[in-house]
Amino acid sequence: MPGQKGRSELRQRFSTLLLVLMGMVGLVLQMPVRNAANRLIGRAAARQKEIAIRLALGASQFPIIPSVTPRTRYARARGGTLGILVAAWTGTLLLRFLPGGITATCVLNTA
Repeated sequence: MPGQKGRSELRQRFSTLLLVLMGMVGLVLQMPVRNAANRLIGRAAARQKEIAIRLALGASQFPIIPSVTPRTRYARARGGTLGILVAAWTGTLLLRFLPGGITATCVLNTA
């Protein structure tokens, strides 16, 4: 069957299951995101006095902001790298469970 329009029997068979799986993954991923956000808010609240003193002494806001953001940049980079690695590993793992002996090259070439 030509796969130029992106439709296949596998897509029709597993679309509902994949939507449920994506919803569950989205709900599970909200927990660590909320945890990280709460930790960053807590750290910012802990540094509130320090930032207030710096501002009271006449420091401008521009030097203060970079002193607060490196941790968030590092956390975003680490999370993005980990996410890419997990996505690559999970993709190959899920392809092994396809029914009917379909290989990864067959699935990837139909797109």
